[in-house]
Amino acid sequence: VIDELGLRVVLINDSVSWHAGLVAADETWAAGTIHLVDHDLIIPDGVTITIEPGGIVKFAHDTGISIRAGGILNALGTAGAPIILTSLADDNAGGDTNLDGDQSVPRRGDWTGVVVQGGEFNHTSDVDIRYISQTHGGTLAASETWLGSFVHRVNSVLVVPSGVALTINPGA
Repeated sequence: VIDELGLRVVLINDSVSWHAGLVAADETWAAGTIHLVDHDLIIPDGVTITIEPGGIVKFAHDTGISIRAGGILNALGTAGAPIILTSLADDNAGGDTNLDGDQSVPRRGDWTGVVVQGGEFNHTSDVDIRYISQTHGGTLAASETWLGSFVHRVNSVLVVPSGVALTINPGA
């Protein structure tokens, strides 16, 4: 926001828990706090992040989580307390976290998602993942369905071998 003197005004929301970079030790992200990933987050070997049921995690534009070999992300939402992973611009989850009123609107592809690089992403069907882009390439090991609510980017040759199905839902 630029004020009447031409100075840039930056709003900082100190009611959220900020996360970025290489995580050094196990963490539990509480459901009563909005969690904001403002730069790429890396979960290395031997580190576990647990998002409590009912937790909301928002991501700044073009950021995401990488789970390296030996790292674990637990997001075990329940029907009564789903976990939401979404864009910072998504005011429908946890309110106006970026403090811009109605100036921003979430869009598919806002954040880069959860990339599993040999680690584990343990989640239930009660995890609502919104407004991400996913990158694909290589040979599919099992059948996949690409959701229509995501942006899908193919960054190298994608091979669908015999016996494996790739379903791309409308809107993708």
